[in-house]
Amino acid sequence: MVVPTLVLAGVLLWLRTAWGYALGVATCVYVGAYQLNYLTARYFVAQAGVPGVAYAEPLDLLIPALLLASLLALIVHRRAA
Repeated sequence: MVVPTLVLAGVLLWLRTAWGYALGVATCVYVGAYQLNYLTARYFVAQAGVPGVAYAEPLDLLIPALLLASLLALIVHRRAA
């Protein structure tokens, strides 16, 4: 369900429509919340002692950073327009 929404948001952003900006911000927030849920679950699984599961990997923090940068870029670009 996430991928079609992301594709739609990408197409609408490419066309520079208002719905594209709205959907782009909404998908950044949604995927960010999903990523935080993943990191929290991973922490508790590692805390439970499941073998082969680390608390976090360096690339796990890259996704929230990119999402935050994308969200800020969308908001700043929309205000400038």
